[in-house]
Amino acid sequence: MTAGWLTRAARSPTARIDLLCLPYSGGGASAFRGWEHALGAEISVRPVQLPGHESRMREPLEHRIGPLVDSLCVAVAQELRPPYVVFGHSMGALVAFELTRRLRATAAAMPALLVVSGFRAPHLPDLNEPVHTLPDAELLQHLEAMAGTPAEVLQDETLCELILPIVRADFELCETYVYAPSGLLDVPIVVFRGDSDHHVPEDAALQWREHTTSTCEVRTFPGDHFFIQSARADVLADLRARCLTVTNAEAASGWRA
Repeated sequence: MTAGWLTRAARSPTARIDLLCLPYSGGGASAFRGWEHALGAEISVRPVQLPGHESRMREPLEHRIGPLVDSLCVAVAQELRPPYVVFGHSMGALVAFELTRRLRATAAAMPALLVVSGFRAPHLPDLNEPVHTLPDAELLQHLEAMAGTPAEVLQDETLCELILPIVRADFELCETYVYAPSGLLDVPIVVFRGDSDHHVPEDAALQWREHTTSTCEVRTFPGDHFFIQSARADVLADLRARCLTVTNAEAASGWRA
């Protein structure tokens, strides 16, 4: 049940904490390439590879968040041990939130921190027109406007034929999502956003506080929706500090790796 989901088989021997990373629409585990080196040996980066993406391209794509989270929850519950942090950007933030709720429902070990990046609070409606039904040419224009896909990819007809079904399925997963209340999380939430990201205005980020009984903090970086690329050094420095804060708090309370 866990095969393929986590690209790193286990926490690295020198690490004190796992960082589970969930990618944005159209992205895969490679989106987090180089993160472990930048974050340091104390943090084990555990990227998630979704079905139909990159090394799992031969598998069927998932178009709804429920079945995706069901399967991912099994993998995470078997593979991760506390303490760990969950991070997701854009679509990955929504999956991270629903995964955390599913972990709670199954009485699995919970993350010490949930970091949601580039996504509005999940109870808020999506005010944008859906894009997963757009013709290919218009969908490509949308990807170009979002500036998260390299121009050389968008200009390569063969690559576009490969990525468009993936992107379309991922957008559908987000655009068909319906929030269902199920009680507040007892997990601290940190929200990352870009100061020029019109998809996540400050108020939409602040409303994540409605989903936890613990603390909720918003951290704004310079950049648009893909600030995790343009402000990469600042994002990773912030993540590193938060992960180490978690490990130090766990150690002070008696946790041992």
